[in-house]
Amino acid sequence: MRLNREQYAASRARTGIQLVLAGAGTGKSKTLIEKIRSLLVYTDLREENLLVLTFSRKAVEEIRQRLVGETGMKAGLVTVETFHSFCFMLLKKYREEFLAISGYDVFPRLIDEDESRDAVREIVRNNLKGMKGLPVDIICRLVGFSHISGGLWQKLDRLGLTAELESIREQYGEYKICRGLIDFNDMVRLCIGLLEGCGSVLNRVTHRYRYILVDEFQDTSRDQFRFLELLVGDGKNSLFVVGDDWQAIYGFRDACVEYIVNMRDYFGDVTVHALNKNYRSKKEIVKLSNTFIGNNKNRTDKKPVSCRGKGGRIVHRRVSGFDNEAAVISEILADCEPGDAAVLYRNNWQGEFLRKNIHCDRKNLDVRFLTMHASKGLEFKTVIIAGIADAIIPDKSAYLEEERRLFYVALTRARDHLYLISHAGIRGELPRFCRELKLRE
Repeated sequence: MRLNREQYAASRARTGIQLVLAGAGTGKSKTLIEKIRSLLVYTDLREENLLVLTFSRKAVEEIRQRLVGETGMKAGLVTVETFHSFCFMLLKKYREEFLAISGYDVFPRLIDEDESRDAVREIVRNNLKGMKGLPVDIICRLVGFSHISGGLWQKLDRLGLTAELESIREQYGEYKICRGLIDFNDMVRLCIGLLEGCGSVLNRVTHRYRYILVDEFQDTSRDQFRFLELLVGDGKNSLFVVGDDWQAIYGFRDACVEYIVNMRDYFGDVTVHALNKNYRSKKEIVKLSNTFIGNNKNRTDKKPVSCRGKGGRIVHRRVSGFDNEAAVISEILADCEPGDAAVLYRNNWQGEFLRKNIHCDRKNLDVRFLTMHASKGLEFKTVIIAGIADAIIPDKSAYLEEERRLFYVALTRARDHLYLISHAGIRGELPRFCRELKLRE
């Protein structure tokens, strides 16, 4: 496997706490796979001593396939799981110890999102009197958050709603225990309780898994980070995490970007590697993206550079409304080079409108319609970012710096051609993000 100097340095078989800051298109997956191979070749670690954690079943399968394909390793020898699946696996493996400290009489059944939502909704309906007119759906979302940020918590507290929310959470917890149920959000939390409450289980787990590797570390939640702290323990075990804080876009799922930005505040002795060589995008696209994300204050200081040289095309088109936008995008798709293309947007309703109103029947062009969130991890020869308007992005209900990171993700999906479609403001001014991109009228 050929590696550049940055990838090679990060993939060497070192112990301790290591953070790899991997920019968009810099080959983080290749580096992670080579790290695993290096550990097995150059240390006394065996396959069963390695634990690789990530956040989606798709990512799990990709890592497993690449381990087999690129290292010749037999499938299944290294444990590769999502945080949730691994924690649920531990709860089942140590069920007797779990039942002894959890309050459950029998090992709980895992319920799906629909069943969980219906149960919470029913409890909320029975507690509406104290919620001061807050809509049921909003209350359900707040109850589902394992952590509510300080600013929002203060607003709820001023409204006198925090005690009511905690009461609903407690009722939902009792509902699950009485019926022998757990939901998706319980898996990591209950596993933390098992490890903290049963030293013998913690010792067995940390003795087996001596090297923990985490992909997409920027998406780590508070519970997941606490779980990692327990696995690392007193420093005997090693932790290798790969991620990009510039692409941290899941704050609404309780991901906390602070852990990757300020890693040394949590683990004192951290070796930091940076992957800056972008093999995806042309120079012009990388430069524009870097300029844009530079408006964020809470970020690491990276310097991505393009390895593909000049020749990127960036086009800004202004439109007078959504019908005009669909016509402009249809025109762009009709004229763009053969290959793959993506139309990206902030919200699902935009995608529904664009799919109905954009016309493209070219056989040599594969066009995908995706939200910016859904585009994470993908790349396309041509990217069209639709609906750039202050009424749409940044979303007023979201954290500004996270909205900026989301837009950065959209920008960095493009390999060769990037089209930016903006809507004028009330007074004809450019949208905020267009101004930050330093686009012209």
